[in-house]
Amino acid sequence: MLTRNKKLKDYGIPAEDIEKLNTILKDFPAKYGYLLSSAALSACPKNTVISDMVIENILYRKSYRKISRERYIPMNPKDFYGYRRKTVAVLYERMRLLGVWGGIRGQNGKKFV
Repeated sequence: MLTRNKKLKDYGIPAEDIEKLNTILKDFPAKYGYLLSSAALSACPKNTVISDMVIENILYRKSYRKISRERYIPMNPKDFYGYRRKTVAVLYERMRLLGVWGGIRGQNGKKFV
C-alpha cells in the first residue's frame, strides 16, 4: 500500500492508542522533541526538507496550506499528510520502545496516558 493511502491503523496501532496519540500531538511536550525529530527523519524521504515541515506541522499545528504559503513544499497535500501519519507511527513505536508511552505529560504538566 502506498504511504499516501495508509492510516494509523495500517501501521498496527490499536484504535484506543490512536485516540491517545492524537491527544498527545495536540499538546506535544517539548522535552520529547528529539523523538519527534528522529521519527520524522526516519519516516520522510531522504535528502528533502519534508521532515522539517512535518515537525513544524506537528509542533506548531500549521497546516499544509499555511506552510506552503511560507515556502515551497515539493509534494501534494495527500502525500504530505501520508508522511505525517508515517512519522506519527514511527514516533509511537519509539515511545513504546523507550518506555515513555505510559508516562508522557504535556507542556501543561497534565498526564496523557
